[in-house]
Amino acid sequence: MSTSLLSTWRLMATQISLLEAAVRNQGSCLIKVDGLRDNDELYTLVFWGKGGEPLFRSDGHDLRAMLGDALQVVGPVTVDPDATNRWDNEAEAFASIDEWARTGFVFCLYINARHERDGDYLVCLSSGAPGLPGLITEADDLSALLQRALEWLLASTDAS
Repeated sequence: MSTSLLSTWRLMATQISLLEAAVRNQGSCLIKVDGLRDNDELYTLVFWGKGGEPLFRSDGHDLRAMLGDALQVVGPVTVDPDATNRWDNEAEAFASIDEWARTGFVFCLYINARHERDGDYLVCLSSGAPGLPGLITEADDLSALLQRALEWLLASTDAS
């Protein structure tokens, strides 16, 4: 795994935990890594309000800058240090998934999907390979979801 990619995900831990805190109060969020795009805009970040209206959407190559822009839109938020630590602890999994997505997979993480689904987090994974089923899984446990995503990616790579 690229050490610079891991460092970037570690730097984004605070930003993501702040965005998650805003989402808990105001709506839901999508972080997408799209390795099937043929342009430089690998990332998509969307923040929806409680009524389902998009308050922020950005497509680009610098997720860290996009998170900063989103936080400007949602306004001041305080976050529990444990939340930042949790995201920092998951940085390695996110960096691995990010790296894998760049080889032709699409990874989506929905935060605070509870208003429509059963879990706080929802993960979707797919590839452009015909006949290869995707993965949709949800839970309150982010670590378990990321582990499931990595297992799916490994199995998908072995199957192709």
